[in-house]
Amino acid sequence: MQFPDSFFEDEVRDGFYVPALMKRSWAAQMEVLSDIAKVCEKHHILWFADFGTLLGAVRHGGFIPWDDDLDICMLRDDWLRFREIARRELPPGYYIPQELHEDYRLQLPVQNNRNISWEKTRLEKFHGFPFTTGVDIFALDYVAPDPEDEKLRKDLTCIVNFAAARIDEDNQNTEQVQGIISQIEDILAVDIDRSRPVRPQLLDLRDSLFALYTGAEGCTQVASMHHWANGEPWIYPLDAFRNPVKLPFETMEVYAPSCYDMLLTIQFGDYMKFCRTGSAHNYPIYETQKKKVIRLLGEESLPCIYRFSVDDLKKRRIKGKSRIWKPIEEFLQAAEKIHHSLPDFIKANDTDTAKKLLESCQQGAVLVGTSLEETGWNASATVGLLEEYCAAVGRLYESLPGPAVPCADTGCRIPDDLLTRIGESSRHDVQERREVLFLVWKTSFWSSFEPYWRQAMDDPNCDVYVSLVPCFYKNRETNGLSSVCLESQTLPDYVRVTDYRSYEPAIRQPDIIFIQNPYDEYNLTLTVHPAFYSRILKQYTDQLVYIPPFALDGEYMEDPKTIANMKYYVTMPGVIHADTVVVPSDTVRRAYIDFLTETSAESPAQIWEEKITCNFQIPFLKTR
Repeated sequence: MQFPDSFFEDEVRDGFYVPALMKRSWAAQMEVLSDIAKVCEKHHILWFADFGTLLGAVRHGGFIPWDDDLDICMLRDDWLRFREIARRELPPGYYIPQELHEDYRLQLPVQNNRNISWEKTRLEKFHGFPFTTGVDIFALDYVAPDPEDEKLRKDLTCIVNFAAARIDEDNQNTEQVQGIISQIEDILAVDIDRSRPVRPQLLDLRDSLFALYTGAEGCTQVASMHHWANGEPWIYPLDAFRNPVKLPFETMEVYAPSCYDMLLTIQFGDYMKFCRTGSAHNYPIYETQKKKVIRLLGEESLPCIYRFSVDDLKKRRIKGKSRIWKPIEEFLQAAEKIHHSLPDFIKANDTDTAKKLLESCQQGAVLVGTSLEETGWNASATVGLLEEYCAAVGRLYESLPGPAVPCADTGCRIPDDLLTRIGESSRHDVQERREVLFLVWKTSFWSSFEPYWRQAMDDPNCDVYVSLVPCFYKNRETNGLSSVCLESQTLPDYVRVTDYRSYEPAIRQPDIIFIQNPYDEYNLTLTVHPAFYSRILKQYTDQLVYIPPFALDGEYMEDPKTIANMKYYVTMPGVIHADTVVVPSDTVRRAYIDFLTETSAESPAQIWEEKITCNFQIPFLKTR
């Protein structure tokens, strides 16, 4: 199957964060489903999306954002046929358990491998997902045409199921349990081998009761028999499974029974209402395998895992504006002293000394002006005054006579207030005028920046720059760079964009840098140029501000599935290295703080309390 690179990006769907690793898991499962579908098509076997997969197809057009597995179903006779042919028809490497564990008796698990593997062809086929994954296939059983017969079947099933739930190898030889087994043998006319574990035999007997009827006996209904036998109304018209419909599902299509609305209503009630509970296993489904890999190979084996230390929270500011202001201050002080002493040298006819001092003043002004121009700051007023100063110094220099010629008053003067004006203007340009840089990670995320961009644009003393950060897709098999991430969407016409190649944060030293990318290199799908890693940028600004570009549903921040995925976007470099993290609500803020405090025992909660906010104003702005 082919997927666009964008499919594997972390994203927020319906307020729920779906990490890149889950996207790979989804793609791997869809690959398995595609191979199952090919076998079914070849042998004329009908299959249908089931449970959360069917709900996802109808409600989301794909996976439910907080779901992590694929379930399908088949009518019992098709299910049995598929089980017989699957091992020889599926591609090499697939694994179907020969002896079904009791947890799997209600389904047929089709797995893409028995073991975790980083083998190249395996990673290529399953989209860089090294863990075992697959699809569970459930059987739909026929309901007896006669309601009395069906009631009898349900009653017998309940007896056997009740016994199986309470009998194990430790108690099967007790007198009480032996009596129960004898009763079941008498009722069903079967023999149970006491020399072997009884529980598996009872489960086999239960499954035989589930499959008691066939479609050839005039049945008009089918049921998810495990639920039906336990008193749930999971029973459906057989015709709905004779005439399936196709529904879009991510990048493929799945089959659904024609009565899927009725089926989903029976299973979920108001199925269009979101509910994040009800999973039959721990989320995410690959977590146990991931922990095993980390235990054996270390965290570096999974490039999406970032571990930080308290040292990473320290600020290492490389001062920029102070480096520019100090030479200006030194020039002004030196020029003022020269201006004070010049009249004495001129009166004494020491024109050589006077001219050397004027040359020094002019050279100093040129150096300061050049430095200001190289920063790229909006310092044109100061540069203009420096040019005026150089011209005045030049005129005075030219008016002085040569050696041994008495000096006379030529009328040439350097305006008395020019140095004062240069000092005031440069102080405004360097120390008072502010600069803000917005580094846009993806144009589709601009909306999270816009309120702060407008704040900055409304201040006449603030220079605002917006640059698009170069972004790259990673190769899913090697984790190296694959291609440039290009978006068709552009920024609004009213936003002026500065090419990132013409704006160097290390030189410009903006007062604030806003970023959107929290991952730096710690993401499976996307990365930015290393020059834009948060640990680099924080050196060149007084305040690095990270604004998450995605909108989380604050209502579910305490949900276990939400918490399970927080490591993919909370404990990331952008959050750790930023001076300020701006989240959309106090609920989200509290969740960030709690998660970070729990994750890093070395860093007290106060650090996160100060860093993370949901009420941020650019501190130095003055509105018109």
